[in-house]
Amino acid sequence: MRHKIVIGINEKNALEIQEHSELEDEQFFLVYKNIYNSDDIKSAIEEGDRALIDKLRNDKFFPSSDYMNQIMDVVKNIYAVNDENPFELSFDDQEFNIEEAVESKEDIEDEKDVETKKTVETKTPDDTTKKDDKIDEDKNDEIDELIGNDS
Repeated sequence: MRHKIVIGINEKNALEIQEHSELEDEQFFLVYKNIYNSDDIKSAIEEGDRALIDKLRNDKFFPSSDYMNQIMDVVKNIYAVNDENPFELSFDDQEFNIEEAVESKEDIEDEKDVETKKTVETKTPDDTTKKDDKIDEDKNDEIDELIGNDS
């Protein structure tokens, strides 16, 4: 789903955030609007990122951390330069989810490369113990199944 976040200072000198979602091709509808007291936002900016995030997020507006970081940067910029013009951010959840899936698959493949060996102890005929590093085929098969490789 595609979203647009419009952030700006309204006619009452308060911060206004609107979230629009695409419900039909290129048609965006307002799904959330909140007005924040500018003094509260300025104080939160001075306190740091955590305070600003806590001030902006609520039960109805809880963007992911990647989106929130971009929103927070825009809010800080608006107050830093006293820009009253609205600023628009666009997000596409499908692109975000595809990137997460690719990163997860790469992480699993990296784990496969690191953790596929195990030490096997065997007794020799003269009763000494011999240790060998062997590839753990069961672990390889399990990881291949997780990432969809048909070997």
